[in-house]
This record gives sequence, structure tokens and C-alpha cells, in this order.
Amino acid sequence: MSNQHDNSPDVIQHIFHAWDEALGAEDLDAAMALYHADATLESPLVCYLLGVDEGVIRGRVALRQFVERVFAHHAPQRRRFRTGFFSDGTRLTWEYPRDTPAASRWTSWRSWRSGMA
Repeated sequence: MSNQHDNSPDVIQHIFHAWDEALGAEDLDAAMALYHADATLESPLVCYLLGVDEGVIRGRVALRQFVERVFAHHAPQRRRFRTGFFSDGTRLTWEYPRDTPAASRWTSWRSWRSGMA
């Protein structure tokens, strides 16, 4: 990966779609290609899935282990439904809302910050 960060609308749109595709396919390599080596992720799922006290992951190696667990613990009721995203050119955020056209479920969101793939 280059040290130059392209935060153009096309790249932001690509990340938005590529993460959802990787999640749906449970494609670990495709998901990891979206993160920089020094990525940081914060989520309460970190504590639950990795059995640690702090809900923070630092670095792509640790992040890979976490995402691998996320994919392995695919709940049957998990559905991917999104209505769009927000971006200021340095951050990309979207939500998997709890209420969907098909059914209610839990809310989840994702966020990327400058240095996007």
C-alpha cells in the first residue's frame, strides 16, 4: 500500500461496497485489504469474541484475528441491510440499522478514517 491516501469519492464508495461484499462472502483477505497496517478498531465485540478486557484492537495482525472470529461467529439472524453512508472525505461511516424492511435485529456500524485503503 502506498503512503499516499486517496480519499476521493470513488475510493470512499469502493470501501463502502467492498466491506459489505467481504462480510457477505466472509472473505478475510478482501476485508483486510481495506485496512492499513496500523489500523485501530474499537468495538464491544472485541471483548466478547477475543476474551480481553479492552475493546480496542491495534494493527492489522490483531485485526485479522478479530475479523476472522467475526466471520466464524456468523449469527443466522445477521442480515446485511444499509441505506447509505456519511463521509467528510477523511472518515467513512455507515450503519447496519436494527430495523430493516425484512425484520428487526441489532444495530451495527462501521467507520473508517483517513488513510482509507
